[in-house]
Amino acid sequence: MKTDRMVTLILGLVVSLTVQSARAAGSMAKFGMKWNALIGEWKGESASGGGGTCGFHPDLSDQIIVRTNHAALQTAGDKPASSHDDLMVICPGA
Repeated sequence: MKTDRMVTLILGLVVSLTVQSARAAGSMAKFGMKWNALIGEWKGESASGGGGTCGFHPDLSDQIIVRTNHAALQTAGDKPASSHDDLMVICPGA
């Protein structure tokens, strides 16, 4: 009986993960699989103390990918500390 529950639990988990993977792959189908490697968040830091974050996220029902970026720049010589934010919208076929 305990083995049957374990098998059922494992099969349920495998089916759930398969469905989620299929949805993720299908949702970005307009872009192709190569774009899936970009999806996510990254954080960077420099030796001088600056750093930033960058993220790529599907949006508008997976019709576009939105790239956001924030960079924090430290004081350098006579230049004061500053920051920079930008946004890019990526459309398939553009």
